[in-house]
Amino acid sequence: MRLPEETSKRSLVSLTPLIDVVFILLIFFMLASSFLKWEHIELGLKETVSVVSDKPESTLIQIDDDGDYRLNGKAADLKTIAKHVERAVATGGEHAIVLEPKEGVVLQSVMIVMDAVRSAGGRNVSLGKR
Repeated sequence: MRLPEETSKRSLVSLTPLIDVVFILLIFFMLASSFLKWEHIELGLKETVSVVSDKPESTLIQIDDDGDYRLNGKAADLKTIAKHVERAVATGGEHAIVLEPKEGVVLQSVMIVMDAVRSAGGRNVSLGKR
């Protein structure tokens, strides 16, 4: 006597709850994300010697690794640099400002000088090397 084989029904998994969870996660991450406008500062790396010699109205600011600054070859502090940039910008024209950090200078030191220059009105700022 043969017994009838039991046919097992496979239960189908519904994808609807999975899609609901994915949409809920998508909405959560869209609401939790911030879409801030990121600002950036464009820098061009130029040869310092050619920039300074081509334009007489250019300023060279050298940054040492111990936090000392030199403005056109003379020792200076941030206030002196800012005043020089304000005077140079007040005369008009495209005044080129070249920042020349020595090798091993921390990026934060360069950014401090760049902030001082930009707050004084300097807009044509680039990094230079010798």
